[in-house]
Amino acid sequence: MRSRALLIVGALMVAQAAPAGAESGLQITPDGKRTLVVKDVGAERWTIVRSTSDVTGNVYFPDGGDPQFVSCTQTGSSGGNVELACSGADRCTGAPCTAGEWSTLGDVTLPETFFQPDTGPAAALATGLDGAAGGFGGSGSGMQLTPDGKSTLVNKDLEGERWAITRFDDEVVTGIVYRGDAAQPSFVWCEQTGSSGLNLDLTCSGADSCKAGPCTADQWTTIGNVTIPASFFAPPPVQDISAANAASLELAWDFPIAGGVTASPVVTDEFVYIGSWNATLYALDRKTGAVKWTFNTITGGIGIQGTVTLVPDSNDILIGDSLSYLYRLDGRTGALKWQTLIGDPAADHIWSAVTIANGRIFVGIASHSDNPCTNGRTSTLDLETGELVWERVNVPERVCKTDTSITCHTSADCPESGECVRGIGAGVTAQPTVDATGRWVYVNAVGCYTFPSIGDSDSIMKLDARTGATKWLTRVQPPEQFGYCSANSAIDCGTDAMCDGEGPCQTKAQYHDFGFLNGPLLLKVRDKTGLDQTILVSGSKDGTLYALRESDGKPYWKNVVEKTPVSPGFAGFGLFDGAVAYEDGRLYAALYQTIPPANPEPPHLMSFDARDGSILWTSEIGRAYSSVGVKNGVLFTGTNDVAELYVYDAIKGVRLKTFELPAPTASKATIVGDTAFIGYGIISSVGGVRAYRLP
Repeated sequence: MRSRALLIVGALMVAQAAPAGAESGLQITPDGKRTLVVKDVGAERWTIVRSTSDVTGNVYFPDGGDPQFVSCTQTGSSGGNVELACSGADRCTGAPCTAGEWSTLGDVTLPETFFQPDTGPAAALATGLDGAAGGFGGSGSGMQLTPDGKSTLVNKDLEGERWAITRFDDEVVTGIVYRGDAAQPSFVWCEQTGSSGLNLDLTCSGADSCKAGPCTADQWTTIGNVTIPASFFAPPPVQDISAANAASLELAWDFPIAGGVTASPVVTDEFVYIGSWNATLYALDRKTGAVKWTFNTITGGIGIQGTVTLVPDSNDILIGDSLSYLYRLDGRTGALKWQTLIGDPAADHIWSAVTIANGRIFVGIASHSDNPCTNGRTSTLDLETGELVWERVNVPERVCKTDTSITCHTSADCPESGECVRGIGAGVTAQPTVDATGRWVYVNAVGCYTFPSIGDSDSIMKLDARTGATKWLTRVQPPEQFGYCSANSAIDCGTDAMCDGEGPCQTKAQYHDFGFLNGPLLLKVRDKTGLDQTILVSGSKDGTLYALRESDGKPYWKNVVEKTPVSPGFAGFGLFDGAVAYEDGRLYAALYQTIPPANPEPPHLMSFDARDGSILWTSEIGRAYSSVGVKNGVLFTGTNDVAELYVYDAIKGVRLKTFELPAPTASKATIVGDTAFIGYGIISSVGGVRAYRLP
């Protein structure tokens, strides 16, 4: 509505000053509850319906463009005038139609005579505008929902006639009909009597303009039973992105941010939520990218890396930050509901989205950048209060430096009186997963490059969501010691005696840092015998894609995409860094690299069969932190090596489109209908979010 707002406000001011004898057409519905008005206001044609406390309808412009819609709420009346607060909107181009599409026009005052029949010779409508509807019969059609969602405004052609009508929540349809070349409008009033199939059944009456008051019910003539398709009151269907049309995607909008955006955009009917490394959470208009509101988290960390979580049955959202604060906000305004500090801001970090089930929030806690590491854990909070319910720590409080498999209180508990040190590591950077009942929560733990892999590092675990008790835990790599044997680096050691003649034991410069940065995916797959299996799939930094049985954590299959580095080599950011995606029996992953890199390295984009982990196709995109987004057979991913976004046919592995970006991306694309939303910027002052839409 922005392009027409000033014109409409100006037209309203003209109407306010217009004499009672201004050219007009008007009728009162047979039940006396609504006033139907069609008037030329300045150069515009207004076809509106006035109810007890609101005014809604259509505005036509002389240029024959798409219709505009107006919705006003009566705020008062004085001195023969009606005081209104008005908003305007363009037509809704596709479902869902949201209140965010309306723009405030301002406060408007109209004379009561505007809603009364005219008297005298000027009562007939002028025909100074050419065409079937006073020059507007050829204008574009469309519809819109009022901001309160209670009424549907329609301006469409029906069997050669232009219907400018409103459908109210009491199942009444009323408005103005333009027929053929007639300059004067006819008015229509219908009551819904039923529905069948995709149609609505209406009983309708019609009337000409009321020339002078009083306007009475006997001026209406029964038209009869009318059937209108339900789609008449709906926006045009949105075309989904598919492999057949993805190559035609175009940039719809770009919102630059002075900070990287590695999270996945979260999209609702009205908003796009995205957090940045600049410590700001943004709520953007889904269709335009305009800022709706922002929220600044506590400063001092490295901002927001995790994705927003929507609170069910609420407008609220949850977001965590790099200082281990969790915030609950009003998703419509950004107002803070509560905030909870879960850990120590100096060491603890929320890297991912949180998960909600049965009134509880499940949060993964890891370190900032492993220097130092923290005691990784899963924290569970009450959804309404933010108070801690239970916490599961993944490493023992203290371990022996001479043998990390031994927990200790003092050095006397350790072999060769070794040092008893604080246990750290096993961070949870990945979003916890819950089953459909919320009874079980599944958590992945990662390693630490500044401390050996101890406790439950490098593990996938199934926990009781009520208590945090462990149902099962599967470690995919053995625990690690502080050293390696100098004559055989594949042997870990804490003392020379552990080397069995291949020593001495040398302290490692860094530790292998395997485990899982993302996942797990809880999937139901049909195996090759036709039986359904429930499995957990996770890609590890160690180079392997794992599938475990959900029931007991036993291996179901695994694919060693790249051989695990031999100590003292380490994973670095690892091979499987970004989140693995799943759709229709297929898994997809963008890959990074281990340290030292494999020679040769595997292709950096792969698809796998979820039944057995076998590779379906590969493509080379360069090293990628990127989480893969896939929907309806179309895959989106980025790469660290160049500032580009790639679009693939997910079934065939064929690249369909390449978009240049302002910076490389690791963000998982969110695909909704005809639009794909993607963040960009990795550990960078250049970031943002973009929307790519079908034309």
